[in-house]
Amino acid sequence: MGKIPISFDLERGAAALKYRAFSERLPGSISFWNQVLSAFPVADLPAGIAFLDREFILRRQNRQYADYLRLYSPLGPDQALGRCYFDYMPGSRDQLEEWFRETRDCGRSETQYGYPLRLTYPTRENLTYWNVSMTAVSRWPSRVEGIVIFCVDLTPEKRASQILHAQQTELARQAQQIEDAKNALRFLQALREEDKKELGLRLAANTRNLILPALQLLKNCCPDQRRRTLLQTIETSLEEIVGPFSRRLQSTAFNLTPKEIAVANHIKSGRTSKEIAGLLSLSPASIDFHRNNIRKKLGIHKRKEVGLREYLISRTGEE
Repeated sequence: MGKIPISFDLERGAAALKYRAFSERLPGSISFWNQVLSAFPVADLPAGIAFLDREFILRRQNRQYADYLRLYSPLGPDQALGRCYFDYMPGSRDQLEEWFRETRDCGRSETQYGYPLRLTYPTRENLTYWNVSMTAVSRWPSRVEGIVIFCVDLTPEKRASQILHAQQTELARQAQQIEDAKNALRFLQALREEDKKELGLRLAANTRNLILPALQLLKNCCPDQRRRTLLQTIETSLEEIVGPFSRRLQSTAFNLTPKEIAVANHIKSGRTSKEIAGLLSLSPASIDFHRNNIRKKLGIHKRKEVGLREYLISRTGEE
């Protein structure tokens, strides 16, 4: 009786049978395979091994194959003995019969990794995955006794991988939803800031163009010092409320004086030097003096083509 060279690729979870001149050295009797499948360590290998005769009837199995039948066969390992493979593994005929016949009739060996086998039960289906090898068992010179199946069940790790992939996909989807929500919130906040800015600009423009000039006229026309002081207090308070332009000028480190900031406010509002002089109770020459100082401090005194009002508007973003 010749020796049977067997090797298992355990790293890939595959069990593959390698034959060396099996047509000359490998006995094919069922009694021989009964001895092989009962011998240690073959019986305890971490791969299912089964011998099927020419009609694909299960004649012998090791312990691991019996465990697979407990999981996937409705008959179980004891009742499966003596039955056709396609009867104890329901739904497998259409997927495996051609492979079985080619292995038996052509006397060849073949291995497939991650082979998907769909089993059909009365009320459900079960998609399983296998690393599987099949080889024909021949008696020299040409008599084929059947086939031997070597298989390793990959279904648990495949399902775990699918579950992990599904969880990762779901986490990625949730992360994208959170990011989309953040972007939407940032957009709404930006709109809100724009609305606040627009409202502030309108309030400032109306106050500077309508209310403050009216207060200045009242101050100029009012002989009562007490009332003038009250009007001055109101004017100062309004300047504090609508003073972002002034704060911008102060924050740019141009070192403008309060009087120059007041003049700049009126210039940006489009008033002439004479109008500003009347509002601030100054002479037109004083306003022109303040204009020149403002241009120097802003660095545009040598750029005659640059209008002071346009430059102030461009620096502050206000009309």
